Amino acid sequence: APNIGIVTAYNDMLSAHQPFETYPALIRKAAKASGATVQVAGGVASDDEIITFIEQRYGGQVLLVPKAEGVDALVWILPVVAAVAGVTGLALVFRTWQRAGTGSVTDDDRALVERALRDERGARDDHDEPER
Repeated sequence: APNIGIVTAYNDMLSAHQPFETYPALIRKAAKASGATVQVAGGVASDDEIITFIEQRYGGQVLLVPKAEGVDALVWILPVVAAVAGVTGLALVFRTWQRAGTGSVTDDDRALVERALRDERGARDDHDEPER
């Protein structure tokens, strides 16, 4: 009787849709019906095994998502601390500006603006006169 070996890269623990889940059983059933024996060998490492292999071979700095332990935890903590500090700093600056801007307009301020507007109108009128 023939012996059929099935080597599959399917991992039912990791597959989201499990599209090939029933194929080894179907092949085994068909082979037994014709008098053959079937053996299935799964050849897929889990995600954790793959990540561990890459990390051991090349070091933790190659990981896209660093582990959140030890010094690597700073990669996760520092951006949050910087964002909180930035937002707090901006809030303090805006509050200071808001309090500083509550002063009232004095008569001297109004006179200064009126003088500047008058001078600008006069300068514009000088440029509008045709030359003789």
